[in-house]
Amino acid sequence: MGNLDNLTTSRTGALYGDLWRRYSDDAFVHSISLVRQRMVANDFDFDLIKGKRCLDLGCGGGRATALMLEQGASAVIAVDISETGLQDAAERIGVCENVIFEKASCLDLPFEDGSFDFVWCSGVLHHTESTQQGLRELFRVLK
Repeated sequence: MGNLDNLTTSRTGALYGDLWRRYSDDAFVHSISLVRQRMVANDFDFDLIKGKRCLDLGCGGGRATALMLEQGASAVIAVDISETGLQDAAERIGVCENVIFEKASCLDLPFEDGSFDFVWCSGVLHHTESTQQGLRELFRVLK
């Protein structure tokens, strides 16, 4: 887990790990609609997700994971550095056979090259020690 052991990562995980637990269920659902609205406003093609294997990198409470499932993703791997964030996301998403929650750093992803059809990473890279390394990892795992 290399990059999960550094000070920046542990501080970021602690800061954001409990953030989503503060949201009520209604506020969480509303946050999903805000992500959807942002995507629509930017002319996002939702067919990029439908039937695809997707990575939600820095999933937080799982709002992008929920949106990808809603849009027909065949599988979503939701990754975060915070165990509490992953637990909250798993609770909000519920039992779903095509979602896997995994603790990992965006700087050292435990996936093979070309593992994903679509990668969502929002509000994450600027919290790392190396934006360039994060981008390299995103491109590496993207088909």
